[in-house]
Amino acid sequence: MNDYIFRLNGIASELYQPKELEALEVVADFENSVQPAITANELTFINEAAEYINNYIDNAVNGGSAGIFEGLPFEIQIQGSTNIDIFRGYLDLLQIDRKCDEVKVKLVSEDSLEKFNERCQATTFGYLESIGLIPQSIQVSVPYVVNYIPDGLQIVMIEVSLYLMAKELYETVPKIQAQTTAVITAATPTIGVPPSINISGIIIESVRLALLLVYTVLIIIAIKKIIQELITQIYSVKRYHKGVKVKELLMVACQYLGYTFSSSIFATGQIFDNLVFLPYKTKKGNIAQSNSDSGVPNSGGYGYTVFEIFELVANMFNAKRLIKNNTIYLESKANLSFWQNNSTYVLPNIEVLNKSYNTDELYPNLYIKFDYDIADMNTIDNFKGTNYERITSPIIVNNAKHLNFGGLREISLNVALATRKDSVNAVEALLQTLAGIVDGLTSALGFNSNFVNSFQDRIGSMQVSQHFGWQPKVLLLENGKISTSNRTFLTAKSLYHTFYEVDSFVANNFGGQYELYKDVIIPFCLHDFLQTINNSHFQTSNGLWGKFDLVHWNFTQGYAKVNYRIQKPYTTNVQEVYIEPV
Repeated sequence: MNDYIFRLNGIASELYQPKELEALEVVADFENSVQPAITANELTFINEAAEYINNYIDNAVNGGSAGIFEGLPFEIQIQGSTNIDIFRGYLDLLQIDRKCDEVKVKLVSEDSLEKFNERCQATTFGYLESIGLIPQSIQVSVPYVVNYIPDGLQIVMIEVSLYLMAKELYETVPKIQAQTTAVITAATPTIGVPPSINISGIIIESVRLALLLVYTVLIIIAIKKIIQELITQIYSVKRYHKGVKVKELLMVACQYLGYTFSSSIFATGQIFDNLVFLPYKTKKGNIAQSNSDSGVPNSGGYGYTVFEIFELVANMFNAKRLIKNNTIYLESKANLSFWQNNSTYVLPNIEVLNKSYNTDELYPNLYIKFDYDIADMNTIDNFKGTNYERITSPIIVNNAKHLNFGGLREISLNVALATRKDSVNAVEALLQTLAGIVDGLTSALGFNSNFVNSFQDRIGSMQVSQHFGWQPKVLLLENGKISTSNRTFLTAKSLYHTFYEVDSFVANNFGGQYELYKDVIIPFCLHDFLQTINNSHFQTSNGLWGKFDLVHWNFTQGYAKVNYRIQKPYTTNVQEVYIEPV
């Protein structure tokens, strides 16, 4: 039997050995990740160990310890030239069964994804912002324009008024010319000795000319106001809302929870390094980029908790997490080079007669969808890219009534896609032409007008139906604008073919098909445990790739009972059809 070292709250002592050491078992469950959820038997500590644990809980009353809500550190090592960690974690005191000289508690791995998820669920970005972890300096400005269509009757009334005013101005200009001639005529002396001047006629004609000029000025002012109203109703000035890069949100969250964040998905220079989360908004954005609104996810919409942002990226990129050496690794299942290159375990060559297949993992209908938002009609008008569907069906069918194809896997991303403004629409082009005509006309009459320059460069801005109230959005931001590749890479179709094909029963040489083996007894010692504890992938002695689903290992025994799978096609009678609604 190996010599074990037990550390309770950092203190090593034989007195801290649990009663059940001989029967102590560790269960590594890989069902939801490549890293296992580690659970162990409930442990019993007696005498000095029990007293230490009880005192730790009781001392929280007078501030002498962290208390029952913080697990008590506990480690198990095998002693040798270099001590080897078997278990590093803590005693979960929340459900402790305590007596004066005996306590029963459960072990929790320090790298428990389950506990990490619980902490993520309890942590909000509003709180992280309140303690200064998400300052304005790491937030980004997203330009947007409102492209709603105003009330038709209102526009018609403005257009009619503009037409009447323009018609009146058109008819008044010749009158000014004629009246100017009349004034000149009145001022011209009549032939005689001496020549006579019609003073009263000059005054009358001059007054008429002045009135016409005043009338013309009033018409021009009215036209300018009408044009301004028409532009205001149809043309939205570019404004800005704040958002935060998804990578920054994850880094800040992990920092607060005591970890470092790492992911090749968001690596510098990669496409999704510029992925921005734009939260639910409750007020109009500002014209200046340095506006004071917050880009931090808020309680008004999805993404407020750290868990929801992790859930979002896991669903978008078919990603799993690994906790190792105080680092949270987030990598897509499609990144086989990460998961397989970090695998060192080789399954021994054993004969197993019983096997089954992962047929329950084939979803004939897989459906990825972003939200469509009734508060932003752009998600309906520009619907393509929002949804993508993969249908798996048999190639040869002898009797359709006997088919066992059924089931739907729906991947809801709970955010909407942003729509990029790519061009000047017909209405805007008409407004620009009208503005140019008005500028030219008013300039010819000696007045200043600069409507044309009021049309900003809005290409690259986000288009929304209203200033606020829409669903949280994701977008790719590049050089202060929505990237031209936003709807190239950030679509349901692109996400499926980039990140989800790894699970396909057809693609990659039928790579999603596995043979399953359950309750297999294999030789298994500490060295094997250390090789598999952070990675469920392995190779067989024949060079095939496999993955553990469950490892049940006894510390003091040289074997383990395992469930595992081997990647191996068992049918080629399958095909896939893809549907992308437009």
